Amino acid sequence: MSSGVESLRPQGRLTDHIGLGVVSARFNRDLLEEVLNRSGRREKRIRRLPAHVMIRYVIAMGLFCVESSHEVMRRLVGNLRRLGSWGR
Repeated sequence: MSSGVESLRPQGRLTDHIGLGVVSARFNRDLLEEVLNRSGRREKRIRRLPAHVMIRYVIAMGLFCVESSHEVMRRLVGNLRRLGSWGR
């Protein structure tokens, strides 16, 4: 007989259950901008990959560690485009 705890554990990988949309919703741009401002880690120059995108990229790399870095960035950019947080 199993304890009830085992039935609560999700089967499969974590990334099967959460996606980049959940990450983007939890770590929205306003939150990331506040963290950057408070930590004093703002960009000194305008870059193609601003700091708020790089923070999400690091989080995504941890979640999708079995994917290539190129694939993680592709997914992330696609998700940010859908959210309107990615320019041209």
